[in-house]
Amino acid sequence: ERFQKFRFKHHYILNALDSETLYELFIAIGERKLITFTTGRQHVTALPLKVYIGTQTGRQYLLAWTPANDLFSFYRVDLIDNIKVGDALARTGEAERRIDQTDQLEKTDLEKSDLGEPDLEKNNLDKTNLEKRLNEFCSHVWGVTGNNHTRLTHIEMTVFAGPEEGHIVERLHREKRCGTVEQLDDTHWRFSADVYEAFEMLPWLRTFTGRIT
Repeated sequence: ERFQKFRFKHHYILNALDSETLYELFIAIGERKLITFTTGRQHVTALPLKVYIGTQTGRQYLLAWTPANDLFSFYRVDLIDNIKVGDALARTGEAERRIDQTDQLEKTDLEKSDLGEPDLEKNNLDKTNLEKRLNEFCSHVWGVTGNNHTRLTHIEMTVFAGPEEGHIVERLHREKRCGTVEQLDDTHWRFSADVYEAFEMLPWLRTFTGRIT
């Protein structure tokens, strides 16, 4: 038929160019394996954790943990090149350790990594602890530019919502990506959050201009 009966929402066909990279990432996430890749001039060895997709631009970001410096950070998927899935992490209660290095990951890729040789024993992170720290990190993330080496910034605003403006309160609860909403009285509500990169909140905060008291 000339016209489709169904259409996709947030369907960004240009991201098809990154499908092979995403395929490798999802394999590594599912099998809990380290990866090596280049992004710009940086060579990275990391454990991929999540993939974020922006609803406005459709741009995709990888959230990964780099053992060498114990860093949670984001990488643009369209800038990831030369990705290789490497060795798995032992699923034990002890500190996670790398296995099958010589069979699954080329030593040359590790040696040229700007992040150095991962030392999982030094970081002393078992699976449960890593997931706990990941959840804690994500609870302070608004966008995709922060990392856990950045100092947290406390954000707080009080918003006026009249008796017939329940939709404003619903917006606060629905659109907040982290933080809490607290009712102060019949017409005032306080939003507060501790985030790594507060400037990413500015476009959203500006939508309440005229209501912030």
